[in-house]
Amino acid sequence: MELWNLLNKQTDRIKREVSYNDKTFILSMEDDMDKLMDVLCRKFNVDKPEDCKPFEIHHDDIRITVERISQSMGEDEAEFIKSQTSSIYNHFYKVDTQYTDIKTNLLYSINLTKSMIFINYSFHEGDEDYKKAFIEQTFASVLNEMQGIMLIRGEEEDGFYCQSPDEKRCMELILSDKGNSTLLNYVPFEKFELSSENKEISDEQITRRERTRNLMLGRYIYVPADYPVIEDETKAKCRSAEEIAERAVALMIVSAYSEYRIREDADYEEAYNFASQIIKKYDADKMFSPKERKYLSNQDPTREELIAHTWQYESIYVMEWALGLLAGAENEALPKALSENKKEDLYNVSVEDKKDVSPVAQNTKGTSNNALAKNWNMASSESGVDKLDFPDHVCDIALTINLLKQCGSISEIVKKADLKSNKELLDECDLISCLEWSCADTTSRELPSPSGMINKVVVERYKALNWLIGAGDREEWDEIGEYI
Repeated sequence: MELWNLLNKQTDRIKREVSYNDKTFILSMEDDMDKLMDVLCRKFNVDKPEDCKPFEIHHDDIRITVERISQSMGEDEAEFIKSQTSSIYNHFYKVDTQYTDIKTNLLYSINLTKSMIFINYSFHEGDEDYKKAFIEQTFASVLNEMQGIMLIRGEEEDGFYCQSPDEKRCMELILSDKGNSTLLNYVPFEKFELSSENKEISDEQITRRERTRNLMLGRYIYVPADYPVIEDETKAKCRSAEEIAERAVALMIVSAYSEYRIREDADYEEAYNFASQIIKKYDADKMFSPKERKYLSNQDPTREELIAHTWQYESIYVMEWALGLLAGAENEALPKALSENKKEDLYNVSVEDKKDVSPVAQNTKGTSNNALAKNWNMASSESGVDKLDFPDHVCDIALTINLLKQCGSISEIVKKADLKSNKELLDECDLISCLEWSCADTTSRELPSPSGMINKVVVERYKALNWLIGAGDREEWDEIGEYI
């Protein structure tokens, strides 16, 4: 009996000493478990285990057990990771937060998981907060090397953490399931590993994609590291100044015709007579695509069709940029036929309603056309712009129309043009292709477009720039795809 009591006392003492245990998880984009183990073993100064069995790390009274699994281990392991990450994704997808872009990028990080590290730890009673923080911060300090994020369970909220860019802070809360964050911005830490060694991708294409990724990272917009690149200069078949001028004029006529019908509540005959004056001025009969010609002959288009064609001002804006017409441009008043606001209800709409509203409505909200250029945070039309700004607002429609209106013919537009180089066209096309992917993917996930981008603006720029570089073996205008 005396021995039994002694054993019970010893057991009680051990239970009191090992009074705290918890766990945390690391989700990693790295599929190579050897690389992950190298990072951990180097950090904790322990020998690398020879197999995939759990291994232990000891530090004073702290005991850490590490288990790991990766997709490369087999189908069962890959299915397990898919199941776990799907559950985590769904949990954080439902989080209500003001940090919408951070939430979107966290969801991308979760989806990119290829390996999972399970960390179980325990320690003796005393200084629990310090020891717990020591464990979490030690693992957090190698998250970038592991291309990972860490899920930590809390008493009130669970949250994902990343390695902090501030060396003094060690880690930052990306997002908790209560919607909190310590970050202003976040983007997945995914290594860019495109290489020209396979001879299918040129150094030029890699340099261009690096530029695109840097611009997107500057706005914390995610694009897959292996997202396909566009053609290089040796294969691009960029359009001539005359081709671009004709396409811009055709788009202007179709857009102005559509806007006239909406704004003036005009019937077909009145609107077509208005368009005919512009067609005659530019001798534009042969400039329209088959779909445009069919649209202009349709006497009873739907309101949705009319609105969709007014969004083509964004494509005109790109054409004018390519022609070099934006630099030093001066803004004049719109033609009288487009200057009177007779459809007040068209302008009293929310900018958030992007599907059933003309870009003109987003430009004005009840103001006159002469004030269009002042309503958006963009370069002043008085000084002109010579680059495509970020697609989070609609273009200056007054400026867009008048840059062409000032020229009386296609030849005059061509004479005035200072055509962008093939490199400049390809640079912008690669960028918009990645931005288009971002908008299309978030839309498919029913998430907001990143960084305030307007999907319709991105769509029109995407179509215009792909046409400009002659994508798809110089596909015609109607054949260039729209995916958002």
